[in-house]
Amino acid sequence: MTDSARGSLGPIYLDGHLLDKVTINDQDFTPRKLRDSSVNVRGSAREGIAYQGAGYPMIGVKHSLLIRFSNLGTQRDKVERIMSVPGPHDVLAWQPVFPTYAGDGDRTTFFLPWRVRDHFLGTYPAPEPPLQAAETAGQLAVEVRIGINGTPLDVLVKNEGDYAAGTPAADEAWFLEGGLEFKLGVVVLSGERVFVRYVPILSMIEEGSTPSRKYGAGQVREPLDLALVEA
Repeated sequence: MTDSARGSLGPIYLDGHLLDKVTINDQDFTPRKLRDSSVNVRGSAREGIAYQGAGYPMIGVKHSLLIRFSNLGTQRDKVERIMSVPGPHDVLAWQPVFPTYAGDGDRTTFFLPWRVRDHFLGTYPAPEPPLQAAETAGQLAVEVRIGINGTPLDVLVKNEGDYAAGTPAADEAWFLEGGLEFKLGVVVLSGERVFVRYVPILSMIEEGSTPSRKYGAGQVREPLDLALVEA
C-alpha cells in the first residue's frame, strides 16, 4: 500500500514544455469543489453538491494555477510563445487527484474527469527532483481501491481493442489507454465507494484577469502573471 507524495507539486509542463525554473513554492495551484449552497426558510445553510452524472465522480473539481512573473525568470519568452496560441493548454503540475465513485450494485465502468499522466509518458517523462523518489516508490502512480481502506487493485492499461473485448479479473482495474474511463472486474455494491488516485493532465485556459496584487512604492507592474483556469 502506498501513500501520496507530500508536497508533490513540482516543476510544471505547459503544452509539453518543461518550465524548469518554476519550483514548488512558485505556484498557487488551487482545486475548487463544484458545489452550491442554499438557505432554507429557517435561515440555515445546506451544502448542495453538483451532480456529475452516472458513473462520474461524486464531487466535481476544477483547478486554477497562478505563476507570478518574478518566478518565470528567463522563461518569459517561452511562456509568451506558448500562450500566443489559443487554448486550451495542457498542464501537468504533479499534484494527484482523488476522484471517488459511488457503487450502485450494477455498474462496473466509470469515467475519469482528466487524462492520466501515466498514459503519456513519452510526452511527459519522469519528474524532475525532488519528485524522483516519489515516482520510484510508486507514490505518483495510479491507484484504485474499493473501500477507503481496501487493498489496491492491480492497475492495467489496455488498448482500445483489448479494453472493449475483455473483462478484468476480480482484483484488477483496467484503464483505457489515453482515454477517460476504467472498469472493474466486480460490481460495486450500493453504498460502497471506489477511491482513485492519479496524476492528471489538466486542460486549462488563460483567465481573463489575474488576481489582484499589491505593489510597493517604486515596484514595476509587470504584465505577465500567468493565470490559468480549468476549461
